[in-house]
Amino acid sequence: MQPNTANQSRLKNIVLFSYDDQDALATLRLLGPAKMAGWNILRGYDFDDGKVHIERVDAADMVFIQRDFCRDYDTYAKIKSLLAIQRKPLLIDLDDNLFEIPPDHPDRLVGYYADALLPIYQVVKEADLVTVATEPLRDYLLPFNPNIHIVPNYLDDSIWEVAPRAPRIDENATITIGYMGGWTHRPDLQMVVPVLKGLLDKYPGRIQYHFWGIDAPVDLERYSQVDWYPLLFTCYDEFANAFKAIDADILIAPLCDNSFNACKSCIKFLEYGAAGIPAIYSRVRPYIDTIEHGKEGLLASTDEEWMAGLSQLIESPGLRVELMKNAQEKIRKDWLLSANVARRIQIYEEAMANFHPKVRETSPSSRMEQTLSVLNYEEAVRKDKQVKSLKAQGVEKDEHIFYLDHNLKMRDENIRQLEEEILSYVMSRSWRLTRPFREFIRFLKRLIHV
Repeated sequence: MQPNTANQSRLKNIVLFSYDDQDALATLRLLGPAKMAGWNILRGYDFDDGKVHIERVDAADMVFIQRDFCRDYDTYAKIKSLLAIQRKPLLIDLDDNLFEIPPDHPDRLVGYYADALLPIYQVVKEADLVTVATEPLRDYLLPFNPNIHIVPNYLDDSIWEVAPRAPRIDENATITIGYMGGWTHRPDLQMVVPVLKGLLDKYPGRIQYHFWGIDAPVDLERYSQVDWYPLLFTCYDEFANAFKAIDADILIAPLCDNSFNACKSCIKFLEYGAAGIPAIYSRVRPYIDTIEHGKEGLLASTDEEWMAGLSQLIESPGLRVELMKNAQEKIRKDWLLSANVARRIQIYEEAMANFHPKVRETSPSSRMEQTLSVLNYEEAVRKDKQVKSLKAQGVEKDEHIFYLDHNLKMRDENIRQLEEEILSYVMSRSWRLTRPFREFIRFLKRLIHV
């Protein structure tokens, strides 16, 4: 889909500070809308040269900090100072509630956001505008900043084509059930493993499982009916093109019921629907806010509901067709980016028009937050240097071990060659002929010694 000239914005240049400028997050939250709105996106972090370009703020109408980029607190502090001088608005965008990551979530288990949460909290408080993907996330952050706007994740119809696919209508045909998601969804997927195993027993020889992105749960790996396909793409556009062609009859979208997931968007419903594949979803937010059970998809909470819903979809090709048709109709009606980009333009332009530099807090608590953020950043830098130093030492040790191993092999080879020379000499005719003479010489030496 080409940009709609009616959606062109008076806002021209936005500087994006993000750790990835081509993934789903950047594309859904800014790059896709920018293409339709006619915004020029300047990379604050340039992936071509691997450097941060704070000077690009000079040409920007607005600065857009995405998610956890502010963990680089030194860079954030410089951006904030420059914006204060130039009297330009600062925007932070969050699509996940990173403050409520559950204990069993892979990102929390490895401490991925541990050094980013305090800077994110501070930027949320200081930003002139905070944009979020959902209402629950807005409600969560409102106590810290009153200027929070919901900017939903829409389906970018410049890269997704919402087109029906021909379903399998043979009621006895093999059914492929699929799941698409990243490795951080391990707890969500694990939740339905008992059901997926039960289906193999209930429908022997009829069920295939395909997993895209995340590998199959351990309890399912041993089954021959299970296949895994890694999603090795450098940008969201490539993923969209590949996912539209996947082979599946039914898709699943399990999601654990917790405050972190409740703040998520319904993007999986949009992607599944655009691919033209009916699905069953967990009966939690965000899906209960978007999907009418039995119309655009099925919803399930318990193992029994998951088993019943999946059995329904397996046994009824007609139901699968109906759900797919209704889901795509809803997406076309309510969830296309091209039909909603004007609202996004309005949000940003109102932020520009109503912008007044915030009076920065000088309370003891705000000063303490800044101090802690600086200390947090300095500690992160120290740890990063330590890790790099240890890696360098490891490389040096590996090189030294390689050198010693090489010398040892050279010594062994020299010994082998000497042994061969000695053996060859001992076995030679001249050695055998002179042997009596050598023994006579040794005998004389013994006599003389005596």
